[in-house]
Amino acid sequence: MTDIQSPKAEITDPDRLQECEGALAIAFHELVSRAVAAGWREGEVATALAIIAENHIVSLSSPRGRRLH
Repeated sequence: MTDIQSPKAEITDPDRLQECEGALAIAFHELVSRAVAAGWREGEVATALAIIAENHIVSLSSPRGRRLH
C-alpha cells in the first residue's frame, strides 16, 4: 500500500487539513480500488468507509478515544 506523506505544515497552519486530505487521497483511492477488485461495488465501499469514518469521529469525542492521539 502507498506510504502516506508526513505533514509539512505546522499544527496551527489553516491549510493543514487540506494537506492531510491530499496526503490521504492516494491511499484512499488505492483502498477503494482494492475493495472493488475484491468484488465490492463502489457505492458499498464508499458507504462503508463513510460509516467507519463517522464512527471514528464519534469515538474521538469519548474520553477513551481522546487517548488515541
